[in-house]
Amino acid sequence: VFQAGLVLLGTLYLQFPDMPPEDAAHVKIPWSFEEAAELRDVLAKYTEDAYWLCLTGVFLTYTFLLAFSIPGAISLNLVSGAIFGVPVGFVVTTAAATAGASLSYFMSSLVGPSIMNYVAPDMLRSFSAKVESQRHNLFNYILFLRLTPFLPNWFINIASPVLDVPYSTFAIGTCIGIMPAQMITVYSGYSVKEMSTGMNYKTIGI
Repeated sequence: VFQAGLVLLGTLYLQFPDMPPEDAAHVKIPWSFEEAAELRDVLAKYTEDAYWLCLTGVFLTYTFLLAFSIPGAISLNLVSGAIFGVPVGFVVTTAAATAGASLSYFMSSLVGPSIMNYVAPDMLRSFSAKVESQRHNLFNYILFLRLTPFLPNWFINIASPVLDVPYSTFAIGTCIGIMPAQMITVYSGYSVKEMSTGMNYKTIGI
């Protein structure tokens, strides 16, 4: 699945318009805010002519990162807000985050028990006890976990199918629970862009 994802992303990136080498070097998964800013600046040049391609690229890259618990998703929230605006950026990143978490859930349903017992057995036992105590109110518990930092998201994604959390409860609780953080980071990306534009305008005026 990991290799198939890389092939899909690589194929998509090859569809982008021809770029000069200095731009193409920045079309990659952002590992830092500096790289996110560079990616934002490059995509902004091509969004007008290849809007849907850029949108699809952000969505699939985001989904891939979340599915395999790879850092970089927050940076893509900032990029999305800057190049697509708040409404579109919020919808795309929230949908991609839910899709990525869902892929992680389904992959874990196949190999999760062996992985969790090896990687985090103590966390799994503690989480199992909490899930059982909240079994009658599981949706609100998943929603609470997504809204708070008590457990890392990658752990919730992988442990939920192992502990028989229904997918519908997991997916809806995830989608709703991540919305506040998505809105804040997407809006932050948009705000930084507006501030940068304003500063550039004032500089030119001087």
